[in-house]
Amino acid sequence: MKDHARELQFKEFEAYHRLVKELVAPDPDSKSTWIDRQGAVVFELRNFPRYHEYTERMLKALREKWSSDPDFKWPRLLKEIDLTLAHIENQ
Repeated sequence: MKDHARELQFKEFEAYHRLVKELVAPDPDSKSTWIDRQGAVVFELRNFPRYHEYTERMLKALREKWSSDPDFKWPRLLKEIDLTLAHIENQ
């Protein structure tokens, strides 16, 4: 692999993993999650086709976990997960 291609692949790797962290980790200062940020991350994960196989498994697991949590009150995040899963499945 050429150096430029390797560098692009590494940048994509870093960006993807940063997004996953934004999706699942609470804000380090407030310890809360930001639903709009998470929705944007779920949407943005569509742009990483190399990771779709894992993204699909991760989002299905998160959807299952969150939808069974009685304290989870953000159905629009679950909807965004559904839309992203549909997008990935249609690729």
